[in-house]
Amino acid sequence: MKQSLSSTSLLIAAGLFTAASASGATIFEDNFTGDGDLDARSPTPTASSETWNASSFRSTSGGALSIAANSTSYLLTTLAGGNIYELSVDMSSATTGTTSLFAGFGFFNTISTLTSPFTSNSPVTPWMFIRTGNTTAASIGDMSLRPLGGSSSGDTAEQAIDSSVIFTDLSITRNYKLLLNTSDTDAGTTGDQFSLGLFVDGVQWGRTVTYSASQSGELLTDIKSVGITTSTLNFATIYENFKFTSVAVPEPSSYALLAGLAILTTAVTRRRR
Repeated sequence: MKQSLSSTSLLIAAGLFTAASASGATIFEDNFTGDGDLDARSPTPTASSETWNASSFRSTSGGALSIAANSTSYLLTTLAGGNIYELSVDMSSATTGTTSLFAGFGFFNTISTLTSPFTSNSPVTPWMFIRTGNTTAASIGDMSLRPLGGSSSGDTAEQAIDSSVIFTDLSITRNYKLLLNTSDTDAGTTGDQFSLGLFVDGVQWGRTVTYSASQSGELLTDIKSVGITTSTLNFATIYENFKFTSVAVPEPSSYALLAGLAILTTAVTRRRR
């Protein structure tokens, strides 16, 4: 009987841990293989019922996407509370001169035009960009995070993050990732407090941004899609390996149950000895 109870407890605990860890899902994944327009294409290799909404994009046979100037491309999606969403892409770009230009990606609200950068679509959702050109040469390579979509004056001071020059060579391909946690990340405050972090090549840049309860609720309503955007010169920016995943965050009661089963298993094992 002791052997049976111990084995059962271990199996239940293992099953719960497996269920929690296996709850992750790839929502979109696109390595941009094949030639031709991106518009109306389904992301591959991950099958999806959604297709790209895009303007003048061309993908190369090498698995990279080159971008026309003043463009936004997106895949429709909806977010839910209680998840960790990871949105990532590899980016590189030629330096595009003395005009103020950028390349970026992120979570988008309603897009009214595909032939404009995200900044022309009244942004209110989190995204990031790299400055590929500027009237001040010293600002080229700046990286910026916009947790509430707008410029630093549009976001509150604690919600907008701007860099000094981060990258002097934009031609190097780097992986950029936005991690949006839609579970309650601040248990000591009333309401759900979502959080956002920016990572470059696996290392967090800046700090984690915590949204207020009202901002958190608005994000679930405002975010309509994920995608890429640019105001660079024609085909100066290259995107590769676009990916959007989600992982469900277990409820606190699940952790309590797992802890209880672990204690029970330990107690039974000791009694057997």
